[in-house]
Amino acid sequence: MKIKLNGIWDFTCKNKKLKIDIPGCIPITKESFPNPICLSGTYKRTLSEVRDIRGKHIILVFHAVDYESHVFINGEKVGEHVGGFDSFSFDITNYLKFDGHDLLEVKATDFDLKKYPERVTGKQNWYGNAFGIWQAVELWIVDSIYIKNVRVIPQEDLKSIKIEIMHSDGKAHPVEISIKDKENNLIYSGKSDYDKLLIGIPNPKLWSPQNPYLYQLEIKVIEYGTNDRYITRFGVRTIKTQGDQIFLNNKPIYLFGALDQNFYTDTHYTLPRKEYLLSELGKAKDLGLNLLRYHVKIPDDEYLNVADELGILIWVDLPYAQILNADSKAYIKKLFYNLIERHSNHPSFIMISLINESWGPNLGDEPSKEDVKWLSMFYKQAKEQDSSHIIIDNSPCNGNYHIESDIDDYHFYHTFPYHKKQWNETIDKYAKGEKKTFLNKKKRKLPKIVSEFGIWGLSTPRTWKGFWEENPIYIGKVFPHTLPKDAISNITNFINIDEFIYMANFTQFLGLKYEIEHIRLNPEITGYVITEFSDIGWEANGLLDFNRNTKIPTEYIKYINNSILP
Repeated sequence: MKIKLNGIWDFTCKNKKLKIDIPGCIPITKESFPNPICLSGTYKRTLSEVRDIRGKHIILVFHAVDYESHVFINGEKVGEHVGGFDSFSFDITNYLKFDGHDLLEVKATDFDLKKYPERVTGKQNWYGNAFGIWQAVELWIVDSIYIKNVRVIPQEDLKSIKIEIMHSDGKAHPVEISIKDKENNLIYSGKSDYDKLLIGIPNPKLWSPQNPYLYQLEIKVIEYGTNDRYITRFGVRTIKTQGDQIFLNNKPIYLFGALDQNFYTDTHYTLPRKEYLLSELGKAKDLGLNLLRYHVKIPDDEYLNVADELGILIWVDLPYAQILNADSKAYIKKLFYNLIERHSNHPSFIMISLINESWGPNLGDEPSKEDVKWLSMFYKQAKEQDSSHIIIDNSPCNGNYHIESDIDDYHFYHTFPYHKKQWNETIDKYAKGEKKTFLNKKKRKLPKIVSEFGIWGLSTPRTWKGFWEENPIYIGKVFPHTLPKDAISNITNFINIDEFIYMANFTQFLGLKYEIEHIRLNPEITGYVITEFSDIGWEANGLLDFNRNTKIPTEYIKYINNSILP
């Protein structure tokens, strides 16, 4: 049994007592930006959920805590963890009294981002340091032998799945397996003594953006009187590259994508509740998008659950350090394996970037030989570990390159209408293979994706809600060219502000329309990723604003993100 420990926890720092909604970040103010109001503190919560539960093992699971955490039960130290993006767990059974008053304490610490550029933080140095328990916390109540994880790997025939079961003791045990379809009909039931097995799916319904069909798998351990069970959802879906095409379920697919940075007005680095995500990702579907690129963060389960349900493909960029050293290289590798372990069963999750725009390593015209060797080896190890996802080594922009990759993607920024000619020439050269995108000559034909491009627009202050106007991202010291409401008024006092903003967004729409149409005129290109899905800070190039309102007239981009251009 899994119990979410989300909700209000007590937090103490600098002799201040706060109530923090978990998952959630410690508040940032304009005075403290880019850091939160404190960089060290203690969370407390009573584990009343385990009252009178005996004869079971209690596992405490953290999906992510930024940055360093020390965990205590009833004053005794259980363990510690360093790193802000990977999940980790502790068996706390022997520390509990089971009297309804067991005290959980998490002493968390973070650091000034400017002092440790070699630590993996993603884009927190741009938009604010995310300190604390920013992803979900769970209690697992299990038997002495329990299932830690299950991987479901759909096979190339699209009629069967491979199941890999990881037990707590690392051994195989007798299990009972059942699979139900979306309508809750039992379509498979059986027993096995093996931890790896192949199961046929009768009359399979394939998962795709057009038909996001999900099955439920349940596995029970059936020995020594145990009754531990593991439940996961999966879709029958394959993804691969062949030549210059991407194939979903053995059929070519064109990717209509947008970059999703996932900062929020009220919850900052933490995902909002599922209802909000359903609305937000539903708007992606309304805009004609079939892919979101989850940018330099690791998503928690709920984001991918919603993507699975709505039928949106997800490309995950691993977070980065500004400077790579041995520790940060090791942690980025650890994140890759943790990401696969956590999220590989989500059919929406199809692609991974190991590095973005050479942030951290030197992959330019005069590259670091050590960095090139490291990334080349990392890519090969990633492919050996996981062949069911598309792997991109470095998603490059001007001045840096691929080493080895499944995709020949590139970022282009030539603003319309001022650089229209340059845009046309660059895209045409890229499509024909005349643009240098690999450090050395690529070894085989690969799909091409324009993986970042965009046009500036503006949000309207009339739609701003909640923390927007007070958010340090908008008032902060790092990006003084951010345009809050008063700045927009000052530069537009000679015309109507609404007309000014409408014209800015109309130019954004026209620019995207032109650039996408020119991409689409090149059949060698198999997809694109618009920068970006929603505004964040000075980056006012979102299809949505920071509150996830659709901009007018960018809402009409849905007619361009279409298999047939109007």
